[in-house]
Amino acid sequence: MHRGTAAHRPVPTVANYLGHVSKAKALEAVQEATGEQATPATAAMKKAQAAAHCARTLEGTRWLPVPLRRLAAAPCPGN
Repeated sequence: MHRGTAAHRPVPTVANYLGHVSKAKALEAVQEATGEQATPATAAMKKAQAAAHCARTLEGTRWLPVPLRRLAAAPCPGN
């Protein structure tokens, strides 16, 4: 099965990505995925709150960080 299928597509979460990058990077991810700038209220959130907000906002967008984009696009060996 191809790694890029919906069943196997990685999803950015607080646990696996958003909680490990700066708040600015998490907000940048949302902007890239949705085209919307962070609101002042979101920008004022503590990092943990902002990461959780970003995770909710990114749900369903199919956005991935650059290293995972390459992984998701690569065919599985033998296919």
